[in-house]
Amino acid sequence: MRTIFAPITGRGGAVTVIRLSGPQALEITQQLAQPLPAPRHASLRKLRHKAEVIDSAIVTIFPAPNSYTGEDCVEFSLHGGRAVLAAITNVLTRLGARPAEPGEFSRRAFLNGRLDLLQAEAIADLIAAETESQRRLAINGADSLQLACTAWRETLRHIIAQQEALIDFPDEDLPPQVEAGLLAGIETLHAEMRATLAAAPNAEPIIASTVFSRSAPGVTTK
Repeated sequence: MRTIFAPITGRGGAVTVIRLSGPQALEITQQLAQPLPAPRHASLRKLRHKAEVIDSAIVTIFPAPNSYTGEDCVEFSLHGGRAVLAAITNVLTRLGARPAEPGEFSRRAFLNGRLDLLQAEAIADLIAAETESQRRLAINGADSLQLACTAWRETLRHIIAQQEALIDFPDEDLPPQVEAGLLAGIETLHAEMRATLAAAPNAEPIIASTVFSRSAPGVTTK
């Protein structure tokens, strides 16, 4: 997997923060900012490539797995000029890194278990928010959906346990209320999920991944 980089701050400010993430992150940083600072300690370094000084920057390293992406990460806090950004982009590319695709840091965090799908989706919605109402919806909507999925997952585990008991002990003289209660639980769970999807259609893949991927063994989605 290639090492990637991208600005993680908005343009136009006095400071631009570049995040570098991947297997070569520390090696590349070693070439630019010798010696490496201690992990999670922001240190002032001159960034140099060969004989050229690129900028004075605050360098912070986050070794795997305790980083945003779960990979080795480095953040360079640089001066915010366009020329500085162009220079560091050029040097990082020449050293083997590539510009990150939109959302790639969060995707790697999800793949490495640092974020679940709900959290990754909430981050994307928060970044895309242009109004105060959209910001609140991104935060509150993700929290409420997380709680709902957690409850549904536990309900599903209980339903599966009851189903397995009925299958494993078919000769037991179980009262009819047991099967009726199981069917009622399934119908209630289905109705709750449908109501949530009707209110937020884009939540379907998130619900499927969050509820079913962590349910009891044997439960899969198509």
